Amino acid sequence: MPDPDRLAPERLRAGQRRGLARYLADEVHPFSTTEAARLDSCGLGARGVRELGDLGRLPPVALETVDGIQSVLRPTAAGLEATPLRWRWRWARATGRQGRFVDDRIEPAYRAIHFDDHEGVVVASSAVDLDRLADLGRRALERAGVRDDDAVVSVLPARGDLAFWQLTLGCRRGGVPALHLGERVAAGEVAAYA
Repeated sequence: MPDPDRLAPERLRAGQRRGLARYLADEVHPFSTTEAARLDSCGLGARGVRELGDLGRLPPVALETVDGIQSVLRPTAAGLEATPLRWRWRWARATGRQGRFVDDRIEPAYRAIHFDDHEGVVVASSAVDLDRLADLGRRALERAGVRDDDAVVSVLPARGDLAFWQLTLGCRRGGVPALHLGERVAAGEVAAYA
């Protein structure tokens, strides 16, 4: 009988491969004309990515040539028709509830509500993106043994980078009080907050 501990990483990798293929087919291809054209031009199309190695067929993109607005996933009525959401979209249209569908399903997942500048590269996040980041932060804190009756004093650089937001949102999601002092704080100041 196979050892379940040895199979767990392979199951995880298989799930990640399926998740990537689903994401490219159900979100990227229908909601980004730029990325759809890239996938189509190298023969991958909407459903051609089966393995991570398939992405090697995509030509690299120089950062300076990226048009940020074109990189944002933007659902359209036509794009929704090419996704598993098409039946819900059709039902919403048939019942006159398109606005509610957009407000409840599309806006949280795709509308950019938070922006960070990462050394000149602006990264936009939706509410769903921030929820995922918060959950990752909460899980990391739990693995580190941090509980909601603890408090976190952060000496991370006080800038809006991924580490800052993962910690901040993770603390919030986990109900852990957090104080952000920044990297230039003296040890005595940190101790004073105890």
